Amino acid sequence: MATKIAPSPNSCGLSSVRRQLARRKCFVVASLHHQNPRKQVVLTNENAFAGILDRRQSLIGMASVVTALNLGAIAPGPALAKSAEKKEPTIINDPSTLKTQLEAQYQQWSSGQFDTWLATQPETMKWQSSYNGTLVKLKGKAGAKQYFTMLNADLDIQSYKPLAIFVDNDGDEATVVVETSGLSRRTKQPFKTFFLHAYTIGPMGQVLKFKETTDTALMSQLIPPPPPATLPDSAATGGAGDYGSGTGGSAPDTVASDMSVQPGATARSA
Repeated sequence: MATKIAPSPNSCGLSSVRRQLARRKCFVVASLHHQNPRKQVVLTNENAFAGILDRRQSLIGMASVVTALNLGAIAPGPALAKSAEKKEPTIINDPSTLKTQLEAQYQQWSSGQFDTWLATQPETMKWQSSYNGTLVKLKGKAGAKQYFTMLNADLDIQSYKPLAIFVDNDGDEATVVVETSGLSRRTKQPFKTFFLHAYTIGPMGQVLKFKETTDTALMSQLIPPPPPATLPDSAATGGAGDYGSGTGGSAPDTVASDMSVQPGATARSA
């Protein structure tokens, strides 16, 4: 008869414990695998929501600062205040007043009242013209007076009127288109032409710079260069080596001082 061996209580209990531990281990692992994605999703959503809140708070803060600046509750910084400043234009002369003054000036010029007008102008003025076909640069009241003297000596001006006067908004620059007509005192040729006058104006309407542009081709015909000076008979009939004999002599020193220089020539040498 076979002998039955009863299982030991200890061995049976140990197997049960092992099975229970294995089941618990599988349950814990399964639970962890099942719960981690949910936690990650929850955490991800929380982070995104927190980021959205941060951005919204930043925008709200910026809007509050801008609103406060507009209302004057917060004083702007130096850089912002400097950029917000508007530069006011510098008005040297009132444009309408300056235009009226220029109209009166040309009335004086056309009537020959040059000295009256010059009395109101600064000594530091600069004058530039090509009235005789070449560039003339003069300075001061004396230079301007010399210009008027040469102009009237070379041209018999019968009409001198401004057609258009343009003044900038600051009242420190002006451009005038002048129509003039008359006769050339040199060639007796009648003429009608236009002068363009550009001004730089200082305070109180004083002329700082005057630049006159003309039709140089026409003006050089109206005011041709003077003919060569004729030497005295004593110089022309001199012996060998004299200036007039053409043999290489030099002119006496008194010849140049006795020569009369016409206004046109004076302008070209100025």
